[in-house]
Parts: sequence; C-alpha cells; structure tokens
Amino acid sequence: MALSPAGRWIRAECRYQAIRQRWLEREATFADPALPLAEVVTNYLCHALRDPRGTRLLTWRGLSDAPPSIAHGSPVCR
Repeated sequence: MALSPAGRWIRAECRYQAIRQRWLEREATFADPALPLAEVVTNYLCHALRDPRGTRLLTWRGLSDAPPSIAHGSPVCR
C-alpha cells in the first residue's frame, strides 16, 4: 500500500528525529567547551565526514518546503 504525501512526510520526519537524536548523543562525546576552538571544529568535521547522513538530511530539510517539525517524542515517531 502506497503512502500518502503526508505519510511520507511523517516517515521522513521520524527518520530526521532519530538521526538528530543519534547526532546529539555523539556530539556530547566530542564537543567539550573546554577544548580549543580549532580542536572542536576538527572534531565536528571528522564526525560529519565519517557519517554524512546528518549533513545530507539537514541540507534536504533546508531546501525543502517541509511543514513545521513534529515534536520530538511524538507518538507518530515511535
């Protein structure tokens, strides 16, 4: 059964929320405010290059006319 446009959007939004949550968890391991700026930037770049899905997804969201985000933890995304 094919998904409606709204169903496809909800599925994409749920993927976005999952990738965002994983990124926040990873970011907590390397974005120490006590580190020098150059090291923090290097850490972000290395992590983004290792797993470019987040960068691609953020680019896609920025270029799309997607409706406002579903709240994280919404029953739709479980």
